[in-house]
Amino acid sequence: MLKSLPFHHNKKISYTLRHSTRARHMRITVRGDGSVALTVPRGVSESRAMEFLRAKGAWILRKVREAEAREKDVSPAMRLGASQYARSRDAARRELTERVAALAAAYGVRYGRVAVRNQKSRWGSCSREGNLSFNFRIVFLPARVRDYIVAHEVCHLAEFNHSVRFWALVARTVPDHREIRRELRGKWRM
Repeated sequence: MLKSLPFHHNKKISYTLRHSTRARHMRITVRGDGSVALTVPRGVSESRAMEFLRAKGAWILRKVREAEAREKDVSPAMRLGASQYARSRDAARRELTERVAALAAAYGVRYGRVAVRNQKSRWGSCSREGNLSFNFRIVFLPARVRDYIVAHEVCHLAEFNHSVRFWALVARTVPDHREIRRELRGKWRM
């Protein structure tokens, strides 16, 4: 549920509040679209959560402004919503499944299923069960960036971390992965 907190100089911070049994600390997330989410451990009172938000208010507003500025620079294809999701999903699934199969064979790893979703904050993910999930918007990225994202997730099947060994695996098929990661954090940030 979307809530609002009055802040400095008549500004308001709109946010969603989520209680989590897995959370150990309060956490604020400012997503690529500028939306704010506050996750708190179970048992934390709403008044304590509001104090935490107020204390971080200047940081939140700065991050929201940065996200809004980035959003202006994002291509229209990257702003596609749910209506375009169905049309792009099938093409993305075909392309990604083929690329996952090729890279999994090259790395000698096994994977579960390949899912394509309308995710808000991630390009891809790998579960401990070996299932791979990708954002349908990946089809709008340049091929070399798509390849990096797929290789990154496939490498997690061998190394479920971001260790030196993991990055060495990624470098086997994407030698310029550092440059692409910088590009993803800037131009293609979600």
